[in-house]
Amino acid sequence: MLTMPTSRRKGAHGRSDYHHGDLRHALVAAGHELIRENGVAALTLRAAAAKASVSSAAPYRHFPDKESLLGAVMAAGFRALAAEVTVAVADPLDHLRAIGRRHAEFAAKEPELYRLMLGTAVADRSGHPELAEAERDLYEIFREAVAAAIDAGAIEASSVDDVVLTMRCVMQGLTLMIANGQVTSGQAATVAETVMAVVDSGLRPRS
Repeated sequence: MLTMPTSRRKGAHGRSDYHHGDLRHALVAAGHELIRENGVAALTLRAAAAKASVSSAAPYRHFPDKESLLGAVMAAGFRALAAEVTVAVADPLDHLRAIGRRHAEFAAKEPELYRLMLGTAVADRSGHPELAEAERDLYEIFREAVAAAIDAGAIEASSVDDVVLTMRCVMQGLTLMIANGQVTSGQAATVAETVMAVVDSGLRPRS
């Protein structure tokens, strides 16, 4: 869960006064909480302001509209997912499986946020540099892990990006099934291990 900043004080009318940067973080965290509790439809600038205990005008200092706040929440989600799948595992195939398992576990923990991250609520992501950067950073984690597996001879492929695309298609299909409740949260890690093992077997060098 995205954490709320603590450096605030109560101002007039019981509202919270944040330092400039903290207000933005507070609104993003509030947006995430609203989505987590009641889905993306619950997120409005006014609702985020109320959740963060600030005036209804305060969000406009950082977010001109709902889409800009959605983009910031999505970016925070991708950063959180990147942190989850950043894991040190010596064996390259075990590393890929660990990434897949943690990806699935994130979707199980944050189904509403995950559906938002993969959805079309922000149609033109190029207009949200923070979001585009967070997605690229996550992609690079997958790409580096696949490249390491190819370099080690653990999998055989002529294109790193083709393997990454294949794995992302498989994992995003699985994780959306988890987020939508078609695979239970208790099954997520085991199913992810099974799926990754099947993918690995198809990519291993033929003797």
